[in-house]
Amino acid sequence: MGGRQNVLILPSQKARKLADYLKVAIFMHFTLGVLLFPSGRFMDGVVDLIGATIGYLAIKDPIGYSIQQVLCYTLFCGMVLFWAAIRTTLYFTGVSTDDAPGPAWQFYAYVGTLIAGPIIYTLGIVVGYQLYKELKLIVEELQQGLGGGGG
Repeated sequence: MGGRQNVLILPSQKARKLADYLKVAIFMHFTLGVLLFPSGRFMDGVVDLIGATIGYLAIKDPIGYSIQQVLCYTLFCGMVLFWAAIRTTLYFTGVSTDDAPGPAWQFYAYVGTLIAGPIIYTLGIVVGYQLYKELKLIVEELQQGLGGGGG
C-alpha cells in the first residue's frame, strides 16, 4: 500500500505569523484538554490532548509545516466543535444536566470547559484554515514554478 510521505512546506512570512497564532490556539486547546480531567470528562480530555498534539506536530518544525496535519487539525477542531456545541446546548437548555459533577469546584470546571471549548475550537478552525490556505498557495506556486499544472 503506497502513499505519499508527509511533505513539509517551507513557510512564508504570513504562514509563520499564522503558525504563531495557531500555537496560541493549540496551547489553549491543550489547557482545555487538561482541565477536562478534573471536570469529570476523562475521554473528552484524552481526545483533546490527542488533537492538540496533532496541531503541535503540524507546525513544530520551523523549517517546514505539514499541510496534511494542519488540515487534519482543522477538521478535528470542526468535529469537536460540533459535539461541544451539542453538549453546551443540551446543558444550558436543561435537557442534559445529569452530566454535571457534584462538588462545587468540579461543577465550575465543568461549566467553564463547556463555555471555553467551542470558543477554543472555533479559534483552531479559523486560524488552522487560514494557515492551510497559505500553505496550499505555496504548494500551487511551487507547482507552477516546476511547470506542473493541476491536472
